[in-house]
Amino acid sequence: MRFSVEQAQTDAVSQMAMLLLNGVTAGHVHHWNTIGSEAYAQHKAIGEFYEGLDELADSLIEGCLLDKSKRISAQGALFLGETPLALVQYVYDQVAELRKNPAFPQASEIQNAVDEIQMLCRHTINKLVRLG
Repeated sequence: MRFSVEQAQTDAVSQMAMLLLNGVTAGHVHHWNTIGSEAYAQHKAIGEFYEGLDELADSLIEGCLLDKSKRISAQGALFLGETPLALVQYVYDQVAELRKNPAFPQASEIQNAVDEIQMLCRHTINKLVRLG
């Protein structure tokens, strides 16, 4: 049975998926826009962030889709953030909230994947604050 995007329901997993994909896109934009003599560390840190987040997002969401009828909704606005640090902090904070949603899978392997995403955010925040 096939489903259209219109049939996809917005739920906690869809919200997480859109947050992470938007984080990848916004991170890439910040990566391109870093300029100045002190921007190299920021450029590298946000580059590692969006590349790592893309892989982790794919793994997490595929791990959540055990139900064959489940489809991810594409609803959700892109948050760019004024700075790379604001973006990464936003992703970190939103992931922390969404993971606690009772509708989000609580299986330990799913929560472990979420831990990896939050750790990527923490490492990137550290690099942006201390090296940027």
